[in-house]
Amino acid sequence: MTKQLKFIVFFIIFGFSAKSQVVVRTFHKDKPSALREEYGIVSATDSTRNGHYNRYYEGGAKAVEGYFRAGKKDSTWTEFYENGQKKITTLYINGQKNGTFTTYSPKGSILEKAYFKNDKLSDSLITYYADGRLKSRGFFVRDSIEGLAKEYYQSGIIKQEISYLRGRPNGISKEYYPNGKLHIEAEYVNGKLSGTFKTYYESGQLDTESYNQNGSKNGGFKTYAPNGQLVQDGNYKNGDLHGEIKAWYGTGVQRSVLQYNKGTREGKALYFYRSGKLKDEYRFSNKEKDYSLKHYHDTTGFLAQETEYKNKQPFGSWKNYYPNGKIQKEEHYNELGKLHGNKYLYDSTGRKQAKEIFVNGLKVGTFETYFPASGKVESQTIYVNNRRQGEFKAWHESGKVHITGQYLADTQHGKWLYTTEEGKIYRIEQYRRGNKVSSKDYVQKTK
Repeated sequence: MTKQLKFIVFFIIFGFSAKSQVVVRTFHKDKPSALREEYGIVSATDSTRNGHYNRYYEGGAKAVEGYFRAGKKDSTWTEFYENGQKKITTLYINGQKNGTFTTYSPKGSILEKAYFKNDKLSDSLITYYADGRLKSRGFFVRDSIEGLAKEYYQSGIIKQEISYLRGRPNGISKEYYPNGKLHIEAEYVNGKLSGTFKTYYESGQLDTESYNQNGSKNGGFKTYAPNGQLVQDGNYKNGDLHGEIKAWYGTGVQRSVLQYNKGTREGKALYFYRSGKLKDEYRFSNKEKDYSLKHYHDTTGFLAQETEYKNKQPFGSWKNYYPNGKIQKEEHYNELGKLHGNKYLYDSTGRKQAKEIFVNGLKVGTFETYFPASGKVESQTIYVNNRRQGEFKAWHESGKVHITGQYLADTQHGKWLYTTEEGKIYRIEQYRRGNKVSSKDYVQKTK
């Protein structure tokens, strides 16, 4: 025997002719002393399997027993669990499954029963739960399921029933809740959903109702709340939402009114708060890539935000408003979706708080803040490419200089002077690239 062989084979010669039947034994690779297989072959020169076949687990328990006739499986073949219980029994005739096929649980109960003819499922296929209760039942013709197939919960209550024609769902299909109440009812034609499709709450109340054609949703659909209130009403075309789609809260208050074109929102789209007040007003175009939005405060109904998108990027003038209707912020985006131009911030009375300048999303130039009461400039900071750079100056509301200093690479640097409204220096701070290296107070700051 060569070293390439993965197992050891023993030949037991029954006679002296080269054609005498021999027995082959193989052993487990990880345990060479443990018998793995034992079977007959026609002769020492013909390895066609013939006669009894046995396979064993490494621990010695039988795993499979069967019979070969001229190289083909014949008679009943049995597979075993390692505990000795039957696992599968299959009847073979001339190498093909013909007759009963049965599977078992490790404890010996039947899990599945089927019947084969010429290697194809024929007649009934029945499955069971481990406790012996019926799980499912179907009928096959030449490997294709036919007629009404049923599946059951372990309690015995029907779980699902589907009608088949040549292996495809055809006709009415039903699924049930564990309490036996209808859950889903659908119509199939040649394996595709066609006709009415309904779902139900466990209480029996209708949940959804729609229609299908050749596997795609087509026509009207409705959705209901558990209390029976209509919560959605619309239409599908070739599987896509199309036309007007309306939705309501469970209380009956309008939730949204939308327009769809082949699956995407188009034109005006309205969304409402539970109070019934308008929440959002969209205007869609270009398959939802371009749209504007007006968002409203729930408490006052005043406009809260105005935005616009182009190719799904911010674009144009954006504004935010306080609940009292006063403007809070205004800014502008260019065609690249970047902040560009002046950005203003306001307090709730409408007075300007700050002004920033952006170029292609970067803060540049002088950033100004303002005193709320007088509107006078409070501070000025110079930005270069989003970083503070150069002179910083702040004023008292009287207009007198309060603070002067410098920024370098977005950090405080050099000497920073703090002066009273009378022009007296009351503090000097020295910085080196953001680190304070010294600080000295000279006079008490006057109010």
